[in-house]
This record gives sequence, structure tokens and C-alpha cells, in this order.
Amino acid sequence: MRPTMIQHLSIRVPWKDNGYTGLVCDKPCYNTACMKLKNIAETKDDSFEDEIAGKPIKGHEAEIPCLSECGCFMSSETYTKIVNHPYKKNNSKLHSHFLETELKFPPYSFVARPFAWTMLERTESNKKITIEQLADEKGIKYDADSEPSLGFHTNWVQEALNQREIFKTFYKNVVPNKSLAIAYAKQVPFIEDAKRVVMGIGFVTSITEPPEYNHTDAGDLRSVLWETMIGHSIRDDRKNGFLLPYKEMMEYANSHPDFDINSIAVLVDDEYFSEFSYATEQVSYDAVINVLLKTIKALRIIKDCISGNWNECIKWCKERLKEVWLERGSYPGLGVMLSAIGFEHGNLLAEEIRDKIGDDISDYENKVYQLLEIPHENLSTERRKDASETKIATFKGLSEERKNLFWLLARISLTKGQAKALFNEEDRKKKRIDCSDKDILENPYFLYEKTRMCSQDIQLSVNKIDMAVFPPNILAYKNPLSKPSLVEDTDDKRRIRALAVNVLEQQTNNGHTVYPKDKLVYEINNLPIEPECQITCDVIDCIKSFLDEELKCIECDDGTDAFQLTRLYKIDSYIREVVGERLSEDRFTVPENWGNLVNETFEKNTTKDEKEEFAREEKVAILKELAASPISVLIGGAGTGKTTLLSILCKSEKIKNGGVLLLAPTGKARVRISKTMAEQNISHSAMTVAQFLIKNDRFDWNTMQYRMSNKVAQNVPATVIIDECSMMTEEMFGATLSALHNASRIIFVGDPNQLPPIGAGRPFVDLVRKLKVNLPVFPNPQVTKGFGELTVTRRQSDDENETREDILLSQCFAENKVKLDDDIFIKLQENKLGKHIVFKQWTTPEELQKQVFETIREETGMKNVDDIEGFDISLGGTINNGWMNFGTSPSKLDSWQILSAYKSNSTIGTASVNRYIHDQYRSTKCTTFSNCKKRSTKHILGTDGIVFGDKVINIRNVKKDGYPNDDKCLNFVANGEVGIVERLWEKPKAKSNTHQIRFSSQPNYSYNWYSLVGEENNDIELAYALTVHKAQGSEFDTVILILSEPSRMISRELLYTALTRQKNKIVILYNDEAYKLKKYLTAEFSDIAQRFTCLFQKPKIVEYNKKFYEDKLIHKTARGELVRSKSEVIIANLLDSANLDYTYEQELKLKDGQIRSPDFTIRKSGKVFYWEHLGMLQNSDYAKKWKVKKQQYAENGIVEGKNLITSRDELDGSIDSQEINQFIKEYIIGD
Repeated sequence: MRPTMIQHLSIRVPWKDNGYTGLVCDKPCYNTACMKLKNIAETKDDSFEDEIAGKPIKGHEAEIPCLSECGCFMSSETYTKIVNHPYKKNNSKLHSHFLETELKFPPYSFVARPFAWTMLERTESNKKITIEQLADEKGIKYDADSEPSLGFHTNWVQEALNQREIFKTFYKNVVPNKSLAIAYAKQVPFIEDAKRVVMGIGFVTSITEPPEYNHTDAGDLRSVLWETMIGHSIRDDRKNGFLLPYKEMMEYANSHPDFDINSIAVLVDDEYFSEFSYATEQVSYDAVINVLLKTIKALRIIKDCISGNWNECIKWCKERLKEVWLERGSYPGLGVMLSAIGFEHGNLLAEEIRDKIGDDISDYENKVYQLLEIPHENLSTERRKDASETKIATFKGLSEERKNLFWLLARISLTKGQAKALFNEEDRKKKRIDCSDKDILENPYFLYEKTRMCSQDIQLSVNKIDMAVFPPNILAYKNPLSKPSLVEDTDDKRRIRALAVNVLEQQTNNGHTVYPKDKLVYEINNLPIEPECQITCDVIDCIKSFLDEELKCIECDDGTDAFQLTRLYKIDSYIREVVGERLSEDRFTVPENWGNLVNETFEKNTTKDEKEEFAREEKVAILKELAASPISVLIGGAGTGKTTLLSILCKSEKIKNGGVLLLAPTGKARVRISKTMAEQNISHSAMTVAQFLIKNDRFDWNTMQYRMSNKVAQNVPATVIIDECSMMTEEMFGATLSALHNASRIIFVGDPNQLPPIGAGRPFVDLVRKLKVNLPVFPNPQVTKGFGELTVTRRQSDDENETREDILLSQCFAENKVKLDDDIFIKLQENKLGKHIVFKQWTTPEELQKQVFETIREETGMKNVDDIEGFDISLGGTINNGWMNFGTSPSKLDSWQILSAYKSNSTIGTASVNRYIHDQYRSTKCTTFSNCKKRSTKHILGTDGIVFGDKVINIRNVKKDGYPNDDKCLNFVANGEVGIVERLWEKPKAKSNTHQIRFSSQPNYSYNWYSLVGEENNDIELAYALTVHKAQGSEFDTVILILSEPSRMISRELLYTALTRQKNKIVILYNDEAYKLKKYLTAEFSDIAQRFTCLFQKPKIVEYNKKFYEDKLIHKTARGELVRSKSEVIIANLLDSANLDYTYEQELKLKDGQIRSPDFTIRKSGKVFYWEHLGMLQNSDYAKKWKVKKQQYAENGIVEGKNLITSRDELDGSIDSQEINQFIKEYIIGD
């Protein structure tokens, strides 16, 4: 007989900074990753752990919560902890008879607790699952009547007999030395993605059942502990299991800045998320195979980086792969398919069939039919109840095509919901799965292609199809697939297309909407799949017509091919069509004296000078264009007055009377532009883009995706203004345009230098590049058909009409064709850039933490860093009747904000910063200050421990009732809205306790969240520190920006975005000298340039320093350097063709210590020449600064006409190559 099926387990462990051998973390207060676990979040005492940091946990078992969360699973020690029933303290009536109980943690053991199986009900994929349903499905002997009535709400099974039955069933097929235990973490400090991270793999070696709670006979209720101790084979020698060396690879990455640590992180695919949740869970064979393949891929990289017996680990994984494949068999989906056809307990029936068939698995399908032919002889009494004569007859009577589909789907590891949706045509139609039985049979990979845009519970990954189609030979030989489903070749075109679609879908997450053919082939060849799919570009060319249904071939600028998902191709085509049509439509006539409106707006606030005159001139020119064009773009940097200009536009009676709709990607941006309009008494409506698209059938809540629709959008006025457009993905852009079909005038507004969207494309940047091709020569207003750019900043210093230095610093990171002040970073280091910018340098995490507290004190006016009352007031707290209250001034939440590039990084990540700020200024206890008291918090919210008065952020779009629920209430909280906990509602039933939150973007309404500490789906997080991405679209009075090196997250756009969030002041905390930021000025560090798109132009991809860029967004010389402009490319190439030794932007130290970086430093026959290209001499500010710089050069012996060469652009922006050649010959070569 075939042995019992082998069940593998996932077991959650916390991240620890020094391993799992039984030591307290080296820096407990900086380990925020472990705080994602509820038990640790609720009970960890940082101050105590700091006192014993790095010391043994032994002797402190009661005080260190990570012990109970597998924090010591690699320790050779035995630990003992005294525990009692968690309900004894608050429910003495039913639980007073429970006594202290000893819980032992054996050496090298995981603490396993299958939480999902012990819940009375849970929600998964928007479906409620009750314990009764689980018991019925898994065959658990659960007795609901034996569960006690507690008098309060609980979601956990209480009675010992039920608990034992659950654990008995859960561990029934866990076999020592055969079952695998996969350790995973919910969060680690080196990965920003919210994915499960595999930490290690080994065999289960022993199973120690949990003890029953000690008790007296005074009460009837009995209960067992849930901690089953799972011994494992993982050891430091890695002979029979291993941990992945993440800590060592973090150190390697720090010393090798170009190394991408993401490449060795074994991340659990989203489709297996639920199998790596709830602390301990059963893991499907497909999930184990997927993890092992990914682990092998990671180990192949690791072995080339650090020493160790990694080849042995790879061999071990391959051996496990063979075993798991045999355990899986050919039909892992048989049980759910039997359920789909009508058998009530399909999985239990399939398990019984599997045991009956035993080892001889050949001709499996006929053996199943034979067993069901005589159910009373072959099935147990329980299973015979399921196998009615009608059900068996239905199963056997399926048409040949339906039978073939049944057995094809049975080869795939499906869920019940997937099986039902895929097998029944009517269910397929409901789920918008557009394929027939015949289509699926002819191409099994259709199941991936047609479900990938469905809700997540229905999606089938290409890997699952691949495992069904390509099992190991021993399985394929015994139960071969029949035609037409049979895929004989590893490079079958059906497989290639599905894999290519999968690669391109993954690349949309990296921002690409099109992907070069050669890179696509490389990605397919390196997928962690078995068997590998090794192809060439010639193969792709051969099957190009077959690919066309899902992939469109796009010709690149250099004649090579790239590929785009058909769904994105349709969106792009629509965008191009709409933009083209609107640009060619008749223009509007708006009889308005725009000059008068501009003057009325700015007369009182500004002093007229040459710059102000030009500022008004360009505003008038732009207003005329925005008013006249059916589609237009308005761009401008921070402080240029885009929102004010739009309010002037909407003052026009003709525009005002047609109605105005304001849209923005974030709630904060919506509020900001709406507030400006309201101040000008302009009637309008405003909402987030998501709200608008949801109302108009362009956003699907089930799939969380934007989509095109033919449905006519309702209540669309004549003029629609969309702000912060740089945040819009291609899908969002296309969906928005389709919804605005009836709008007369669409205006896209934003700053193309900001971060690109999180998702596919850079449509706003591409639209800007399309429209600005025919711009007039500066200093004429930068206005052309459908386009206007504001160039004069209105954020000026108080004492003189000059651009503020913090704005000048941000402009360094814009896509400049010219170089700004060389010494701005020297001045930054010396804090000589004026009162609006401060620079502080730090070296250690402790020093950074001290600087953060001190900076908050300085910027808020707190008496000292311990002034909690002052801290509260800085967030809008007010004292009323001797109590501190919140929510009356939500706008004060924007008075100061900490920003970081990272979320998870243990030193500068927002999670760490939020945590130590929260620990310093927030408490669950009632607090008394000199002037007032602050209320306690009985029930915290989320694993961040959110209490009364906490500043928080909502991290996903949520439909929720607001209060008061009047006709103006949005009943919707957008991703990114920031608020404060203004009230706590304590109610008789604990489940009803809520945190009441008021958001600064909806100051007249409040929303309630249940006061629960759940580990999954936490919508609300602390917001004292935000990532720069989350802050996009927001403005704050003061920004505290935390930066560190080395960093793979910092980009030119990230710095620009961060440096433009402040209205008044920015404080930069950096762990290096300020001039090190100069490296981010170049396109090498541009996120935008590293995105491949084809919205309005053919892509042209070039390589630089092992990275790939859009050629039109960079300027690359013949020698391979990246420079700022086409003019500099011409100069560099002419120098190179003259065989001259030059260096681009080499630092030059002047006599007074200042640093300059001439565009080119040229050495010839022992002489040194300096070349400066003057690209914007027509700009008065630029010309003034060049005059000063030229004088400095002269004072250091660098004189124009001798060893200083200057060139300049023509009025039309071109450069005279013959003149450049003449300069080279005359000044350098000497001809």
C-alpha cells in the first residue's frame, strides 16, 4: 500500500538581527520587522530588551515574546515558560479554575500554531469561512454544541476536545523525516515588498503535542495550549536543511553597492499567500515545488558571493524536489474537481481513492472510475454517503470533451472556487473568463492567460499550469496527457506565449509597458521553472503571429523588436487616438482679459521687476492656451503657482458656467486644489481619480484594477482638471480619458520631474514630451499647442526677490539641460543655504534617532524632547476642560512631516522611525501633564499599536461610512490620506470598540476602525514618518528628510520629489557628506529614464553601467558617458574624435576651497584646459551666476581665451558643430 500522503508545513518566524540561537537581538529597538507579529507588537518591552541586548534569552522566557514566536528555533537549549489561560484574568466565572501550566520549548524546534484552523470564522478572498465549513471539508470531528458561552465575543475555538480534534486532523499527515517545514517571515529589513520571505527549509523530525492547561475540578471547561513543538533538521552545517544567509548577504550588499539583494530573496508568490499565513499552515505540493525552485535559483547566486557549502544545499533541494513531485502525483486537483461536479466532500473522497489505489499510479483515471463503479465495496461508510448513484452516473456520463476537461483540471492544484469557476461554463462567464472547454483543452495555458485579470481568488499562475503540463518523466509516463492538451516540447509556442505574458505582466510592476525582445528572451530563459524553457530571438520571430493575441510586436527606433501586452496596447492606442483627435479639434474662443485677471490676483502680493513681468507674461500666454485647447498640459516646478493659475482660469465666466471638476490621484492633492478654488469662490466638484472611476465603471473592486468602459460617465462638466498627473499609471490614464469623453476641456497638471507612478508606464511624462517639441526659444513663454510650462517660482525668500535656496537645490535634481551652482552642495554641508534648509550629518542609528527627536523639538517649539504636551499641540492637539483633545485642527497634521526612501530598513525605514517616536510620545495609559491630562487607550489598533492621538495614514482605498453621513460625505477614504485618532469608542462587546479617525483631507468628517490587532489587512499605520512615495501629492510646512548610503532606493526623481514637499523649510539628515548627493544629478539614477514605454514614440533602449535606459531620456556620448544635453554630447564626441583626453565634470578645487566642476577638463601636452558650455545665457539668473563663476575662474588663473573655453547654444537651442571644431583647433590643438 502507498504510505499516507505527506503533508508539508509553513511556520512563521520573526526577523532577528543576530540569528535564532537563543540571543536577544543586538539592537532590539531597531528591529521593527518582528513587530508585524501581534504577540510581539503587544508585549515587547524595548527598554528591557535593550538592557540585555545580545545576551541569552534563557532565564528571561517570560519577558521575551519572540521565544513563543519561534525566535529560538536554532537553539540547542530547552526553554521553559509558565503560562496561564489568556481569559482567566478577565473572565473568572468560567476560567478561574485554570492553573499555571509549564510549556517546554525543546532544542531545535519550531512553535507551531495553526491559527486559521482554530478560528470560528475568517474571511479569505472576500468569502467567509466558518469552523463548521472547515470541519466539514477536512473531516474534523468538531462539536459546536460543546463550545462554551463566554458572555463576550471571541473568534477562537475554546473546548479541549474540539481543539484536539483540530490539531489531530491538521498534523495527521505530517510525517517525521519526510514532511518539510518551511520557515518564513512576514517582514524583513532588506525587502520593501509586502511579501512572505522564506527563511529556511528542513525536515520535520518530531511532533510534540501541546499540553492541556492545568486546572482544578471547580469548572467544567477544559482547554489545551496551541503550541505544538515541531522538531526540525536545520543545522548550521546545512547537511539536512539550511537557513538562507540573508544577514551575510546584507553585509555583502553593503560592500557591493551594485548588488541587488532582491535577487537572492526567496519570496512566496501571491497565489500561495494564504498557505504562508496564520502562523502555521498546511502547504500544497505546488507551493513547496515553487519555493524549492526559487531557492535553488537564489542559492546559485549566493554561492558566487559568499563562501559555504551552497552546492550541497542545491543538491539537497533537488532531491527534495523529486520527492515532493512523487508525493504530488499527477492529479493534485482531483478532490476539488470531484467537489465541482457535485461530490460534497471531494477532497476526502480523493484522499481515500489515493490510499486505495496505492503505489501503482499508472492509468489513474480508469482506476478512479473502477473504484466508483462499486462504491459499497471500495469506499468507507462516510464516503459512500457522498457517492450517490446520481453523482457517480453524472461523473461517468460526461461527454468525452467534458471528461477530458475534468481530468485536465484535476492535474492542476486548484482551490474549490477555481475548480467551480473553470469547469462550469456558466461560472466562467460570470467571472469574465473568455474561453470555451475546447479552447482550454487545445491550450491549457489559456487558463493563465484568461484568468490573470480576474479577482485574485480565481487567478491561475502560469507556474501551476506548467506543473500540470510538465510533471517529471516518471509521472508523465504513467499518466500521459492526451492530445490536444499534450505539450510535448519545452519550447511549445503555447508555453512560450504564456511565459512571455507572465514576464511582461511582472515587468509592468517595474514600470515597463513595452519590453525589448532580447530582454524578454533572457527573462524566459532564466525563469525558475522545470523543465527550463530555452529559446532564442529566432524562436520568437517564428511564432510572432501566434503571440499576437496576447502580445503585440512593437518596432523600436533602431529597427529591433519589442513586445507589449495586448491589453496595454489597446489602452495606448486609445490614448493616442483621443489625444490626437482633441489636438486637431476646433479650438475654443474664450473672450477674457487674462492680463487683468492675472494682475488682480498678484498685484498686492508681489513687487514688479523684470522677473515678475515675465512671470505674468507667461501666465497670460498659458491661460490663453489652456482656455482654447480641448486637451492641454500644464507643468511647473514647486512654487511656480500651478494651482493658483488654474483658479484664475476658472474665474472666467464662460469656463465657470460650464462647470468645473477637479480630480487628483490622492486625497491630499484633491483637498489642496479644491481649497484654492474655494478661496477664489469658484463653484466646483472635487474627488480622487479612484472615486471618479469607481462611480463610472472604470475601476473593479474585485480585481483592484482600472479598466476601459463604454459606459457614459455621469455628471461630467465642460472643464476637467486633473492634478498630480505624474502619479497616474497607463491604465489609470486611459480609464480616465475614456470616462471624460463628454468633457469639452481636459487639463492635465503636474511636474514631470517627480517620481513616476507605482505601476506601469509614465504617461504624463510621455505626453509632455510629445507636446513640447515645438516650444519657442527661451526666454519667450514656454507655450505651444496644448502645452504650457510655468518657469518662474513664486516661492521666494522674505528679504529679496530671489528664488529660495531649497528650491534651487531641488532644481538640481530636475531634468536640467544645464548645470546649476557647483558649490550648492558645499554650501549645504556648511549650512549656508539660508533659513529654509538645514543639513545634519549622522553616523550611527542612535545618533540619527537623537537627531530626529532634537529636530522635531526645534521645528515644533517643544520645550525639550520629552515635552509630550508640546508634541501633541504640534499635531493640532487642544486643551479643553483640562483634557488634551484632537481632531479640531486636522490641518496641523501637515505642519511637519518626516520622510524616508525606505519603509522596512531597520535604521532609516519609516517603520523604525514611527516606532521610536510612538514609544517616546504615546502611551496606552492615562497621562498627566502640567496643563492637562490625556486619555488612556484600552484597545490598540493594528500591529503599530495605534492609540489615542496618534497620527496615522490609510494605506488602501476603502469604502466606509463617515460621520456625519450627510450628502457631502464621501463615505470613502483614499490610499494615502493622513489623519489623527480623535476618539476611542468603548462598547460592551469588544468587537465593537473603535478608533475614530479624522483625516486632514476630510476635516469635517470622521471614520471608525475596529480597535483590533490583526496581522493581516491593516489599513491604518502610523504616519509620523512616511515614505517619499506616500508623500507625493502632499505638502507640509516643514519636512525632515532622512537619507543614507549605500542606497538602491534613492533616485533623481525621489530626491526631487522629497525636496519639493516643504512649503517653508526642509531639514536633511544624511549619513554622508552633502556633496555625495551630486551623483544623483545624472540620468544614471533616473527612475523615469529606466522605464520602457511606447505611448507616443518608438522606444530605443541603450545600456549604461549594466543598466538599461530609454535613449531619448538620456544623453550618451560616443565614449559612453552620460551628460546633460545634446550639445554636451556633440562637444564630447568632437573632443573624442580629435583624440583628446577629457574628463566630464571633474571636480576642481579653487584657492578659497570652493569646488567647481567644469563641463570638460582637457589635458593636452602637459596643459590643462577647461570647457564650459553655457546653455541658458538668455536667462538673466543664469547669466548673473555665470558672471560670478567666470570671475572666480579668473581669480584662479583660468581665463577665457587662454585655458577656459566657452560655447553656447543658438537661440533655437541648437549648437554650431563647426564652431566647436574651430575652438578645439584654435585653443587646444593649436592649429
